[in-house]
Amino acid sequence: MAPHVAFEFARFQFASTPEMFLQAGEHGGLIREAFLIHFRNLLDFFYGKKSQKGDVLASDYKEASSIWAPNVPSWLDQYRRRCNKLLAHLTYDRVDYADSNDMIWDLENKIQHIRDEWKSFMGALPDEKRAWFTL
Repeated sequence: MAPHVAFEFARFQFASTPEMFLQAGEHGGLIREAFLIHFRNLLDFFYGKKSQKGDVLASDYKEASSIWAPNVPSWLDQYRRRCNKLLAHLTYDRVDYADSNDMIWDLENKIQHIRDEWKSFMGALPDEKRAWFTL
């Protein structure tokens, strides 16, 4: 699974670059939606709990002797919920977000947080496991 996880991070990185993320029009909208899907997947990878037998978590790769632990952000629950309600599922909550003019995503610090988490996670892996996370 490690190459699939690396794919998620690579797409997250690509879609979050200013030249991609800030594109105008429908194309830009599609890129931002793709970004949010990969963002949501990485939130679940780093901070999720095994709710299904096949769920893949960062903790699956952690060595018993490793001191690495995810740096759980204070905004996690709010942004996971936003991704679920506004992107991953068709819900009536979309109307509530739109009616309250709450459709703006404040992502700059969230992007950096996920980049830092990836770096910390990869740095904690032994070389053998780190090599698994290549495309």
